[in-house]
Amino acid sequence: MGVEVNDLWFKYNGADKWALRGVNLSLASGRLLLLVGKSGAGKSTLIKAIAGLLDGKGEMRGSIHVGKVYPVLQNPENQLLELTVRDELEGIDEDIADAMGVLDLMDRPTFELSGGEQQRVVLAKALASGADVLLLDEPTMWLDLDGVSDLLSIIWYILRTGRTVIVSEHRYHYFLPMAGEVALLERGSITFHGPPRNAIESSELIGEVGVPLFMELWRSMGGAPALTVSEIARN
Repeated sequence: MGVEVNDLWFKYNGADKWALRGVNLSLASGRLLLLVGKSGAGKSTLIKAIAGLLDGKGEMRGSIHVGKVYPVLQNPENQLLELTVRDELEGIDEDIADAMGVLDLMDRPTFELSGGEQQRVVLAKALASGADVLLLDEPTMWLDLDGVSDLLSIIWYILRTGRTVIVSEHRYHYFLPMAGEVALLERGSITFHGPPRNAIESSELIGEVGVPLFMELWRSMGGAPALTVSEIARN
């Protein structure tokens, strides 16, 4: 099942300004939506709204239609409740555990796991829960390049299972090759929504969050929009 967000407004208790203002989104199953924007633009608030985590925390208008949701928040340690990974993932299908890279972690205490390992365990829990939609809030925050590579492989796997994924991320360029669409949030409103290649050429995205240096250099040389360094190298 995908995600439908219709004219969504949200204002936190005690706040004067709306954190989300008239957000509309429609995302089909099996696709990845990449949310980009500056800090405070409303990305995390939108993730929490779709996850149903804002009840009682403010005023909400509009509607959200979504299946079973599992959020993977910025600090995955807070989502681990048991002493060992085996207890955390009790009854998980071995194929899922293998795909998530957690088979070798089963006998480890959860408090000894690295940030990337904790995240993989939470992602395994998400798949085991039967969730239709996974929401990832700044998933590369605690990861080195090897950890980012592992995460991307896992997300490719998740998409192949037909699940819908929404990623909110500052280091957004890592996710462009797998994104079906990109949405730019500015002060709670979506100011761009379209395919990744259009996104990296849009004046809205360039002006608000910029693009990585390799994209800027390639564009200055007259190159066509490219999502990765390897894509540039092939040209």
